[in-house]
Amino acid sequence: MPSLVNKKTLIIISFAIVGICVSRSGFSAAELNTMTAQVRESNAGVFGEESVDLTELQKQARLYRNQGFQYQSSGDLERALAFYQKAVQLDPAYAVVYNDLGVSFETKGQPEKAEELYLKTIHIDPYYLSAYSNLASLAENKGDFEKAAYYWHKRYTVGKELGLERDAWTIKAKERLEQIGLTQGGYNEYQLIDFMREVARQKQKARTQNSALAQAYMDKAKIYYIKGDYVTALKEAVNAQQLDPSDQDIDEFIDKTQIRLFSR
Repeated sequence: MPSLVNKKTLIIISFAIVGICVSRSGFSAAELNTMTAQVRESNAGVFGEESVDLTELQKQARLYRNQGFQYQSSGDLERALAFYQKAVQLDPAYAVVYNDLGVSFETKGQPEKAEELYLKTIHIDPYYLSAYSNLASLAENKGDFEKAAYYWHKRYTVGKELGLERDAWTIKAKERLEQIGLTQGGYNEYQLIDFMREVARQKQKARTQNSALAQAYMDKAKIYYIKGDYVTALKEAVNAQQLDPSDQDIDEFIDKTQIRLFSR
């Protein structure tokens, strides 16, 4: 086995062996369906990742996401949810889909589930702007204007950090802050600290959930490995790695499984 081939290349080759072929289709730029009663932020430009940098599983996840969005746009939320769930199973670190799921559940009248998914989105990708707007709008709809102001402020400041001061939703975030009465620099210090602590608690909760889910994937991977199904074992281990990339035991298991797969 060549020693200079990196891990990412090996994973891609591994799945190519069993005939996984995926289209390089692009994605729709709009993120939010027309069924949603509240105004939501478009995710134009969010799909800037190059397909050459994606594994075969990640490419397939994006195809599932695109199918889910098409169903969501036509108002078929149940089929949309089914494809979104397939997407996150293949790529648990795919932030876009958690935001899609949040919009779908909010449309179905499940705001608590929607909020949980929006929070997971920004845990995976703190620069995913749409989720901040969605959290802010969700809080406004619930009458929690302090929390709404916090997330509008985050949308505004993160947008500025990305150089999007003139973006329509960055401007909207600033306007909403002014309308709510908490303009930039006008937060009560203790309120802001409380919000920051709550966000920290949510992030810690998400990390704990990710670790537990990664362990569940690894348990399945080990079972498949013992059965001699190294391809499925590798797939489950890669899922675990995406959820908990710092776990060295997962890295070692992937290396071991790849050696088995290529030595057959």
